[in-house]
Amino acid sequence: MNRFALIGLLLTAFFIEGQGQITRYVLWITPTGKNNVIIDGLALGIMAQPASPEGSLRINGINVEVLPLAVFTMPGSMVLTMLNVPEGNLYAEAPERSNSVIHGVSISGGMFEQVEMHGLSLNLINSYVGFSYGTEMSFVMNSNYSFSGSQLSGWGNRAVEGHGLQFGLFNSCQSGRVVQIGMFNRIGNRVLPLINFDLRKKSGRDRRQSKMKR
Repeated sequence: MNRFALIGLLLTAFFIEGQGQITRYVLWITPTGKNNVIIDGLALGIMAQPASPEGSLRINGINVEVLPLAVFTMPGSMVLTMLNVPEGNLYAEAPERSNSVIHGVSISGGMFEQVEMHGLSLNLINSYVGFSYGTEMSFVMNSNYSFSGSQLSGWGNRAVEGHGLQFGLFNSCQSGRVVQIGMFNRIGNRVLPLINFDLRKKSGRDRRQSKMKR
């Protein structure tokens, strides 16, 4: 009986379809379609995004993606980060909606906006996810609307709101409780070499509320 049950599981597509939601198990390919998809296991593909703006994607496990387009954004990203300007129009935009939410580990050539990352993010070139909660590591740079945890890069880090550590040559954050270690560090309008920090508690500020205000 157990053998027949195992064969039956292997012959299925490893998904449960409910009210507009599909759950995939073990392994699935990204990008996904226009449905609301949950992947419990390994997500493998070009980009961890739904193929249609109508859809959504949630990954619980490991995301592995290769995005060759990330290499074309690298020169401009490096220049903007080095200029270290305080104006918000050159920061990451607050996405109206996070189409993808990842809980676990993400390994990528370069991640883009409309992603909410929870856990460990490892990026070959850069990371532009809207919201990062955990550790974000990129060889070149990280640029988030909001991060909580750490941004670690070989070149620079940028955020509108930050709570945690920024480590890179150039670090910039508009507001938050942040410690910055690098060659040039900006928090708001204050710029300091080597190390900068602001550990004052901000009253009435919430990341989700700030997202809606922008």
